[in-house]
Amino acid sequence: MAFTARDADVYSTSKKIERRIIQRRAMGLQDSPEDKLDQKQLAQLASETNMDAAYKLFQTAVTRTKSKYSLQWTVYNPLLRTCANHGQVDKALQIFAHFERRTDIKLSAQPFAHLINTYARVGDIQGAEQVFEEFKQASKAGKLSFSTRTDGRERSGQIAQIGVWNCMIEAYFVCGQGDKGLGLLEQMLDSSAGLQFGPEDVPVPSPTTFSSIIVGFCRSGDLDSALTWFYKLLTVGKP
Repeated sequence: MAFTARDADVYSTSKKIERRIIQRRAMGLQDSPEDKLDQKQLAQLASETNMDAAYKLFQTAVTRTKSKYSLQWTVYNPLLRTCANHGQVDKALQIFAHFERRTDIKLSAQPFAHLINTYARVGDIQGAEQVFEEFKQASKAGKLSFSTRTDGRERSGQIAQIGVWNCMIEAYFVCGQGDKGLGLLEQMLDSSAGLQFGPEDVPVPSPTTFSSIIVGFCRSGDLDSALTWFYKLLTVGKP
């Protein structure tokens, strides 16, 4: 969907501009010509309404077609990602519910990751925790797809599984509960399943998991802890 693709570009570009602005302010350059140009571009990007347009198209497709299978399955995750970027919980839940009702598609881990990110965006850690628990239950029950392909997407099912745990760790840090994020990491470190873990297991951490911890500490201003975990990351092998 063109609107969700454009929204992803806008979101990524806006984050880059925001980081540049923060860096200039740290150096006392907030009134520079470059800063003013970035502020102008940021405002232009913020005025785009790709989220609303994408959701309206989704609603139209759902209401004007009799079959719940009329939408291609590839539209759901981009829509959920867009909702996460904007913290649109209600819209995300409606899209997820429609996706979940389909019997011709088996859900994967990714929609749950997007929902967790959506709740974290608005600071609703309880909502994120509920989604995470539903994800774990569905995984254990074998209700989610778990790809074991190795043709260029090494252990993609395992990578997606780790990704959801990483999102929950990040959500805890975003919501000021980094201790709970570390608790999840401890569960992953203590996992008895090893590198061949399945959907019913607690996944082992990957370097991306430690990166989530490091970024979380950086955002909270705890640079000493971030550095400590960075050195731990250097000793971790790729699962």
